[in-house]
Amino acid sequence: MPDCSIYGNQSVLLLYTEAPTNLNNTVNFTVQPCPVSQSWYLLGNLKNGTTYSMSYKIGNDTSSVLTNTTTNVNDYQQIDTGLRARSGAMVVITVILSLAMVFLLVGIILVFFFFSG
Repeated sequence: MPDCSIYGNQSVLLLYTEAPTNLNNTVNFTVQPCPVSQSWYLLGNLKNGTTYSMSYKIGNDTSSVLTNTTTNVNDYQQIDTGLRARSGAMVVITVILSLAMVFLLVGIILVFFFFSG
């Protein structure tokens, strides 16, 4: 994002190129004045796994070319939310711990009600 102290309230032309197809796009926006509450500009309609080359043009000043690649996004409906299978060891440990808890509670109840004087 261009520096707000230099380019605040000025119109910006953002040029970006989609790498595999060399499709050129432009976006106009205004640089926020300082202090900046939002120091970025959100580009829309970008494609998954695509490399973009971007540069800003403000008046006669042009930034150096920035190259970024979008990540591959999975469709949220394809995410497996089911429970995984439990191993036999997990079942055995759970049963042992549950029985230990029951014996502990029975022991505490016996001590308080029958052996307290």
